[in-house]
Amino acid sequence: MRNTAWSWGLVVSALCLLPSLALAEGENVFLLFGGSEQEQKALEAEANSFRSAMLKHADYVFVADQERMVVMAQCRAEMGVSLDEERACQLRATKRLMAQRVFELRARQQKGRVELTLTVLNDDGGTIYETIMEDEGDELSTAARRLFPSLALAYLCDSEKLTSACSGSGDAVSGGTGANVSTISTKRGFETWTDASSGLEWQVEPTGGTMTWEDGKKHCRGLGTGWRLPDISELRSLIRGCSETEAGGSCGVTSTCLSYSQCRTDACVACDAKRGKCYWASELGGDCAWYWSSSLFDDDDGYAWSVDFSGGYVYGGYVGYDGYVGYDGPVRCVR
Repeated sequence: MRNTAWSWGLVVSALCLLPSLALAEGENVFLLFGGSEQEQKALEAEANSFRSAMLKHADYVFVADQERMVVMAQCRAEMGVSLDEERACQLRATKRLMAQRVFELRARQQKGRVELTLTVLNDDGGTIYETIMEDEGDELSTAARRLFPSLALAYLCDSEKLTSACSGSGDAVSGGTGANVSTISTKRGFETWTDASSGLEWQVEPTGGTMTWEDGKKHCRGLGTGWRLPDISELRSLIRGCSETEAGGSCGVTSTCLSYSQCRTDACVACDAKRGKCYWASELGGDCAWYWSSSLFDDDDGYAWSVDFSGGYVYGGYVGYDGYVGYDGPVRCVR
Protein backbone atom coordinates (compact mmCIF):
# COMPACT_ATOMS: atom_id res chain seq x y z
CA MET A 1 0.00 0.00 0.00
CA ARG A 2 1.44 3.38 -0.94
CA ASN A 3 1.78 6.13 1.65
CA THR A 4 -0.95 8.71 0.96
CA ALA A 5 0.62 11.51 3.00
CA TRP A 6 2.38 13.01 -0.05
CA SER A 7 0.97 14.94 -2.96
CA TRP A 8 2.51 14.97 -6.43
CA GLY A 9 3.46 18.63 -6.16
CA LEU A 10 5.30 18.05 -2.90
CA VAL A 11 7.26 15.15 -4.36
CA VAL A 12 8.36 17.12 -7.41
CA SER A 13 9.42 20.03 -5.22
CA ALA A 14 11.35 17.75 -2.91
CA LEU A 15 13.21 16.20 -5.84
CA CYS A 16 14.19 19.63 -7.11
CA LEU A 17 15.82 20.33 -3.75
CA LEU A 18 18.12 17.32 -3.98
CA PRO A 19 21.76 18.44 -3.91
CA SER A 20 23.64 18.30 -7.20
CA LEU A 21 26.38 15.71 -7.25
CA ALA A 22 29.78 16.62 -8.59
CA LEU A 23 30.65 14.31 -11.48
CA ALA A 24 33.33 11.97 -10.19
CA GLU A 25 36.01 10.46 -12.35
CA GLY A 26 34.36 7.83 -14.52
CA GLU A 27 30.80 7.54 -15.78
CA ASN A 28 28.10 8.51 -13.26
CA VAL A 29 25.33 5.90 -13.24
CA PHE A 30 22.01 5.38 -11.44
CA LEU A 31 20.60 1.97 -10.53
CA LEU A 32 16.84 1.64 -10.96
CA PHE A 33 14.58 -1.30 -10.09
CA GLY A 34 11.35 -2.09 -11.94
CA GLY A 35 8.29 -4.14 -11.14
CA SER A 36 6.00 -4.21 -8.14
CA GLU A 37 7.16 -2.75 -4.84
CA GLN A 38 7.79 -6.27 -3.53
CA GLU A 39 9.83 -7.18 -6.62
CA GLN A 40 11.80 -3.93 -6.40
CA LYS A 41 12.74 -4.66 -2.79
CA ALA A 42 13.83 -8.21 -3.62
CA LEU A 43 16.00 -6.99 -6.50
CA GLU A 44 17.48 -4.18 -4.43
CA ALA A 45 18.46 -6.61 -1.67
CA GLU A 46 20.66 -8.53 -4.15
CA ALA A 47 21.97 -5.54 -6.10
CA ASN A 48 25.46 -5.53 -4.64
CA SER A 49 26.43 -8.49 -6.81
CA PHE A 50 25.48 -6.46 -9.91
CA ARG A 51 27.40 -3.39 -8.73
CA SER A 52 30.46 -5.45 -7.83
CA ALA A 53 30.61 -7.10 -11.26
CA MET A 54 30.31 -3.71 -12.95
CA LEU A 55 32.88 -1.97 -10.77
CA LYS A 56 35.39 -4.80 -11.13
CA HIS A 57 35.67 -4.26 -14.87
CA ALA A 58 34.46 -0.73 -15.70
CA ASP A 59 35.10 2.80 -14.49
CA TYR A 60 31.58 3.54 -13.23
CA VAL A 61 30.51 5.67 -10.28
CA PHE A 62 27.15 4.58 -8.88
CA VAL A 63 24.98 7.31 -7.37
CA ALA A 64 25.35 6.96 -3.61
CA ASP A 65 22.71 4.83 -1.89
CA GLN A 66 21.59 7.73 0.29
CA GLU A 67 20.68 9.95 -2.67
CA ARG A 68 19.20 7.04 -4.59
CA MET A 69 17.03 6.00 -1.65
CA VAL A 70 15.67 9.54 -1.33
CA VAL A 71 14.60 9.43 -4.96
CA MET A 72 13.05 5.96 -4.66
CA ALA A 73 11.19 6.72 -1.45
CA GLN A 74 9.80 10.05 -2.60
CA CYS A 75 8.53 8.70 -5.89
CA ARG A 76 7.10 5.57 -4.22
CA ALA A 77 5.27 7.65 -1.60
CA GLU A 78 3.26 9.69 -4.10
CA MET A 79 -0.49 9.25 -3.66
CA GLY A 80 -2.06 7.37 -6.53
CA VAL A 81 1.15 7.09 -8.55
CA SER A 82 1.20 4.08 -10.88
CA LEU A 83 4.34 2.04 -11.48
CA ASP A 84 4.86 3.81 -14.82
CA GLU A 85 4.51 7.23 -13.18
CA GLU A 86 6.86 6.19 -10.40
CA ARG A 87 9.46 5.15 -12.96
CA ALA A 88 9.07 8.42 -14.87
CA CYS A 89 9.52 10.32 -11.61
CA GLN A 90 12.76 8.45 -10.88
CA LEU A 91 14.08 9.03 -14.39
CA ARG A 92 13.48 12.77 -14.07
CA ALA A 93 15.39 12.78 -10.81
CA THR A 94 18.42 11.12 -12.41
CA LYS A 95 19.04 14.29 -14.42
CA ARG A 96 19.35 16.29 -11.20
CA LEU A 97 21.75 13.64 -9.94
CA MET A 98 23.82 14.07 -13.13
CA ALA A 99 23.54 10.41 -14.09
CA GLN A 100 24.94 9.74 -17.56
CA ARG A 101 23.55 6.21 -17.64
CA VAL A 102 20.66 4.44 -15.94
CA PHE A 103 20.83 0.69 -15.36
CA GLU A 104 17.31 -0.64 -14.86
CA LEU A 105 16.80 -4.14 -13.47
CA ARG A 106 13.33 -5.66 -13.80
CA ALA A 107 11.81 -9.02 -12.92
CA ARG A 108 8.96 -11.05 -14.33
CA GLN A 109 7.90 -14.17 -12.47
CA GLN A 110 6.12 -17.03 -14.18
CA LYS A 111 5.39 -20.53 -13.01
CA GLY A 112 8.65 -22.41 -12.79
CA ARG A 113 10.93 -19.60 -13.94
CA VAL A 114 12.06 -16.05 -13.27
CA GLU A 115 12.96 -13.67 -16.09
CA LEU A 116 15.36 -10.80 -15.34
CA THR A 117 15.89 -7.88 -17.71
CA LEU A 118 18.73 -5.36 -17.78
CA THR A 119 17.92 -2.18 -19.69
CA VAL A 120 20.49 0.58 -20.11
CA LEU A 121 19.16 4.09 -20.70
CA ASN A 122 21.01 7.24 -21.74
CA ASP A 123 20.59 10.59 -19.95
CA ASP A 124 17.51 11.35 -22.08
CA GLY A 125 15.77 8.13 -21.06
CA GLY A 126 16.33 6.39 -24.40
CA THR A 127 17.09 2.66 -24.43
CA ILE A 128 20.59 1.91 -25.69
CA TYR A 129 20.87 -1.73 -24.60
CA GLU A 130 18.64 -4.52 -23.30
CA THR A 131 19.20 -8.17 -22.50
CA ILE A 132 17.03 -10.81 -20.85
CA MET A 133 18.07 -13.89 -18.89
CA GLU A 134 16.01 -16.62 -17.31
CA ASP A 135 16.42 -18.82 -14.25
CA GLU A 136 14.52 -22.00 -13.54
CA GLY A 137 12.63 -21.88 -10.26
CA ASP A 138 10.21 -19.61 -8.46
CA GLU A 139 12.49 -17.75 -6.05
CA LEU A 140 13.21 -14.19 -7.20
CA SER A 141 16.00 -13.50 -4.70
CA THR A 142 17.85 -16.67 -5.72
CA ALA A 143 17.50 -15.84 -9.42
CA ALA A 144 18.75 -12.28 -8.86
CA ARG A 145 21.72 -13.48 -6.84
CA ARG A 146 22.66 -15.95 -9.56
CA LEU A 147 22.05 -13.82 -12.65
CA PHE A 148 22.97 -10.27 -11.66
CA PRO A 149 26.73 -10.79 -12.21
CA SER A 150 25.99 -12.45 -15.56
CA LEU A 151 23.74 -9.60 -16.68
CA ALA A 152 26.53 -7.18 -15.83
CA LEU A 153 29.10 -9.22 -17.75
CA ALA A 154 26.78 -9.59 -20.73
CA TYR A 155 26.47 -5.81 -21.01
CA LEU A 156 30.19 -5.24 -20.52
CA CYS A 157 31.04 -7.82 -23.19
CA ASP A 158 28.44 -6.58 -25.68
CA SER A 159 29.48 -2.95 -25.18
CA GLU A 160 33.16 -3.95 -25.63
CA LYS A 161 34.14 -2.63 -22.21
CA LEU A 162 35.46 -6.09 -21.32
CA THR A 163 36.92 -7.42 -24.55
CA SER A 164 39.92 -9.24 -23.06
CA ALA A 165 37.90 -11.30 -20.61
CA CYS A 166 35.11 -11.94 -23.11
CA SER A 167 37.56 -13.46 -25.56
CA GLY A 168 38.94 -15.70 -22.83
CA SER A 169 42.28 -14.00 -22.14
CA GLY A 170 41.22 -12.68 -18.75
CA ASP A 171 39.88 -14.32 -15.62
CA ALA A 172 36.66 -12.33 -15.31
CA VAL A 173 34.64 -14.76 -17.38
CA SER A 174 36.81 -17.78 -18.07
CA GLY A 175 37.66 -18.39 -14.43
CA GLY A 176 41.37 -17.87 -14.99
CA THR A 177 41.75 -21.04 -17.04
CA GLY A 178 42.74 -19.21 -20.21
CA ALA A 179 40.15 -21.26 -22.10
CA ASN A 180 38.53 -19.60 -25.07
CA VAL A 181 35.11 -19.53 -23.43
CA SER A 182 32.99 -16.94 -21.70
CA THR A 183 30.38 -17.83 -19.13
CA ILE A 184 27.07 -15.99 -19.47
CA SER A 185 24.35 -17.45 -17.26
CA THR A 186 20.86 -18.09 -18.49
CA LYS A 187 18.64 -21.01 -17.47
CA ARG A 188 21.27 -21.82 -14.80
CA GLY A 189 24.19 -20.78 -16.98
CA PHE A 190 25.88 -21.69 -20.24
CA GLU A 191 29.37 -21.44 -21.64
CA THR A 192 30.21 -20.01 -25.02
CA TRP A 193 33.11 -20.76 -27.34
CA THR A 194 34.46 -18.45 -30.04
CA ASP A 195 35.58 -20.34 -33.15
CA ALA A 196 38.83 -18.73 -34.29
CA SER A 197 38.25 -19.93 -37.86
CA SER A 198 34.96 -18.04 -38.27
CA GLY A 199 34.92 -15.50 -35.43
CA LEU A 200 31.48 -16.80 -34.40
CA GLU A 201 30.54 -17.28 -30.75
CA TRP A 202 28.67 -20.53 -30.03
CA GLN A 203 26.95 -22.18 -27.12
CA VAL A 204 29.17 -24.96 -25.80
CA GLU A 205 26.14 -26.90 -24.53
CA PRO A 206 22.75 -26.30 -26.19
CA THR A 207 19.99 -25.00 -23.92
CA GLY A 208 16.26 -25.59 -24.08
CA GLY A 209 16.13 -29.22 -25.16
CA THR A 210 14.58 -30.21 -28.50
CA MET A 211 12.09 -27.88 -30.16
CA THR A 212 10.41 -27.01 -33.42
CA TRP A 213 12.16 -24.78 -35.94
CA GLU A 214 10.02 -21.74 -35.05
CA ASP A 215 10.57 -22.27 -31.33
CA GLY A 216 14.30 -22.64 -31.97
CA LYS A 217 14.47 -19.22 -33.58
CA LYS A 218 12.56 -17.67 -30.68
CA HIS A 219 14.73 -19.46 -28.12
CA CYS A 220 17.97 -18.15 -29.58
CA ARG A 221 16.67 -14.59 -29.85
CA GLY A 222 15.62 -14.78 -26.21
CA LEU A 223 19.19 -15.39 -25.05
CA GLY A 224 20.08 -11.72 -25.54
CA THR A 225 21.72 -9.31 -27.90
CA GLY A 226 22.92 -10.83 -31.16
CA TRP A 227 21.97 -14.45 -30.44
CA ARG A 228 20.24 -16.26 -33.31
CA LEU A 229 19.66 -19.64 -34.91
CA PRO A 230 22.61 -20.18 -37.29
CA ASP A 231 22.15 -20.31 -41.04
CA ILE A 232 23.33 -23.45 -42.82
CA SER A 233 26.77 -22.04 -43.73
CA GLU A 234 27.35 -21.05 -40.11
CA LEU A 235 26.23 -24.46 -38.89
CA ARG A 236 28.49 -26.24 -41.41
CA SER A 237 31.44 -24.24 -40.07
CA LEU A 238 31.25 -26.41 -36.93
CA ILE A 239 31.82 -29.69 -38.85
CA ARG A 240 35.22 -31.29 -38.29
CA GLY A 241 36.59 -34.48 -39.86
CA CYS A 242 34.29 -34.71 -42.90
CA SER A 243 35.97 -32.78 -45.70
CA GLU A 244 32.95 -32.99 -48.03
CA THR A 245 30.64 -31.14 -45.64
CA GLU A 246 33.07 -28.94 -43.75
CA ALA A 247 32.92 -25.25 -44.68
CA GLY A 248 34.18 -24.98 -48.26
CA GLY A 249 33.66 -28.69 -48.93
CA SER A 250 32.10 -30.17 -52.06
CA CYS A 251 28.58 -30.36 -50.60
CA GLY A 252 26.81 -27.57 -52.48
CA VAL A 253 24.38 -26.46 -49.75
CA THR A 254 25.27 -23.02 -48.37
CA SER A 255 23.38 -19.93 -47.23
CA THR A 256 23.46 -18.77 -50.87
CA CYS A 257 22.48 -22.14 -52.42
CA LEU A 258 19.43 -23.53 -50.65
CA SER A 259 17.57 -25.48 -53.32
CA TYR A 260 17.23 -29.18 -52.48
CA SER A 261 17.07 -30.20 -56.13
CA GLN A 262 20.00 -28.07 -57.30
CA CYS A 263 22.36 -27.75 -54.31
CA ARG A 264 22.22 -31.07 -52.48
CA THR A 265 24.55 -33.74 -53.85
CA ASP A 266 25.83 -37.12 -52.70
CA ALA A 267 28.76 -35.26 -51.13
CA CYS A 268 26.36 -33.90 -48.50
CA VAL A 269 26.06 -37.43 -47.01
CA ALA A 270 29.46 -38.81 -47.98
CA CYS A 271 30.90 -39.53 -44.53
CA ASP A 272 30.04 -42.49 -42.32
CA ALA A 273 28.30 -42.39 -38.99
CA LYS A 274 30.77 -43.84 -36.52
CA ARG A 275 29.76 -44.89 -33.05
CA GLY A 276 31.31 -42.66 -30.44
CA LYS A 277 32.50 -40.09 -32.98
CA CYS A 278 30.98 -36.67 -33.46
CA TYR A 279 31.90 -34.55 -36.46
CA TRP A 280 32.28 -31.25 -34.64
CA ALA A 281 34.92 -29.19 -32.85
CA SER A 282 36.23 -30.81 -29.67
CA GLU A 283 35.24 -27.75 -27.64
CA LEU A 284 31.52 -28.46 -28.15
CA GLY A 285 29.22 -30.60 -26.04
CA GLY A 286 25.64 -31.78 -26.14
CA ASP A 287 23.88 -34.61 -27.93
CA CYS A 288 25.67 -35.77 -31.08
CA ALA A 289 22.58 -35.45 -33.27
CA TRP A 290 21.05 -33.35 -36.02
CA TYR A 291 20.65 -29.60 -35.36
CA TRP A 292 18.41 -26.99 -36.93
CA SER A 293 19.66 -24.17 -39.13
CA SER A 294 17.59 -21.07 -39.90
CA SER A 295 17.83 -21.70 -43.67
CA LEU A 296 14.69 -22.95 -45.43
CA PHE A 297 14.78 -24.94 -48.66
CA ASP A 298 14.38 -22.55 -51.59
CA ASP A 299 12.11 -25.03 -53.35
CA ASP A 300 10.06 -26.23 -50.35
CA ASP A 301 9.58 -23.91 -47.39
CA GLY A 302 8.13 -26.77 -45.35
CA TYR A 303 11.70 -27.90 -44.72
CA ALA A 304 14.83 -26.28 -43.27
CA TRP A 305 18.42 -27.38 -43.72
CA SER A 306 20.09 -29.14 -40.82
CA VAL A 307 23.36 -30.88 -39.96
CA ASP A 308 23.57 -34.34 -38.41
CA PHE A 309 26.87 -34.27 -36.57
CA SER A 310 26.85 -38.01 -35.92
CA GLY A 311 27.64 -38.51 -39.60
CA GLY A 312 28.59 -35.05 -40.82
CA TYR A 313 25.48 -35.07 -43.00
CA VAL A 314 23.77 -32.00 -44.45
CA TYR A 315 20.07 -32.58 -45.07
CA GLY A 316 16.64 -31.26 -44.09
CA GLY A 317 14.13 -31.29 -41.26
CA TYR A 318 10.37 -30.77 -41.51
CA VAL A 319 9.39 -27.37 -40.06
CA GLY A 320 5.62 -27.80 -40.47
CA TYR A 321 3.17 -26.66 -43.09
CA ASP A 322 -0.55 -25.69 -43.28
CA GLY A 323 -1.15 -26.38 -39.59
CA TYR A 324 0.95 -29.55 -39.41
CA VAL A 325 3.47 -29.53 -36.57
CA GLY A 326 7.12 -29.84 -37.55
CA TYR A 327 9.88 -32.02 -36.15
CA ASP A 328 11.51 -31.37 -32.79
CA GLY A 329 15.29 -31.04 -32.85
CA PRO A 330 18.07 -29.49 -30.80
CA VAL A 331 19.45 -26.01 -31.51
CA ARG A 332 22.87 -24.53 -30.90
CA CYS A 333 22.65 -20.75 -30.88
CA VAL A 334 25.29 -18.41 -32.30
CA ARG A 335 26.20 -14.75 -32.38
